[in-house]
Amino acid sequence: MQEIFYVEVPTPDVDCVKLWLTDHFEPLVGTKVTTASGCMVKTQDQGEWSIFVWSALRTTYLKVFRWSEQASAKEKAFIAQLKQDLHRAFPPRFPEPP
Repeated sequence: MQEIFYVEVPTPDVDCVKLWLTDHFEPLVGTKVTTASGCMVKTQDQGEWSIFVWSALRTTYLKVFRWSEQASAKEKAFIAQLKQDLHRAFPPRFPEPP
């Protein structure tokens, strides 16, 4: 198992991120399986990624772990798509200056 992606999602609502991940995120590669804290994506070339979210101090975090020894050929494309979709669904919101 190896961590391949870690990001702070700009929302304190962890349930909203879990819902987006399980109901709205559609990976271009592999098959998505819902889990209690996120989802798992399995590919045909034995690649498997576990995605989970949690909340601490009013911030939501997301991590992706690879469950195989070698990186899948599609891993970079999968992470790029996840980053882009996360940014679209949860854009950064900056407070108004005083």
